[in-house]
Amino acid sequence: MNKIKQLIKKIIGKKDVRFHIDTMRPDLISGWACLMGSPKHSCTIQFKDGNTVVAETTANVMREDLLVAGIGSGAHGFSFDPGLSVFDVTPRTLHMYIDGVKQAQQSVTIRQKPEQILNAFGSEMEKRVDALLALHREKLTREMEQLVKTEQK
Repeated sequence: MNKIKQLIKKIIGKKDVRFHIDTMRPDLISGWACLMGSPKHSCTIQFKDGNTVVAETTANVMREDLLVAGIGSGAHGFSFDPGLSVFDVTPRTLHMYIDGVKQAQQSVTIRQKPEQILNAFGSEMEKRVDALLALHREKLTREMEQLVKTEQK
């Protein structure tokens, strides 16, 4: 019986999907998506570059603002790292799909500003230098302990 209802819904008309993208960066895409006629349904969110799925997640995170606004059950938020390089200067043009349906003819473009790339590079270099210094500090500590033990003998 449930399959018949789904088939009738598919034949009768388009699903009423509402969504909003809150953040769109190479390291974070967040927002919400809701199938308005099915408040318990968790939408599958995809971002594609052409036919290639770049990122995919499920919109199932509880958001108080959606609950207050009466949007479904409120559990329609999503937030994920799409895995795009923060060092890439090439703009990425993506299309959003919800439950396999392309949501807009207009694409979204993720592009890094040069200063954002430099900041990300600086942060990454700082992390790596700190890690190297910690390794060297540990090595020197071990060597000093060995020298002290040798001197005490």
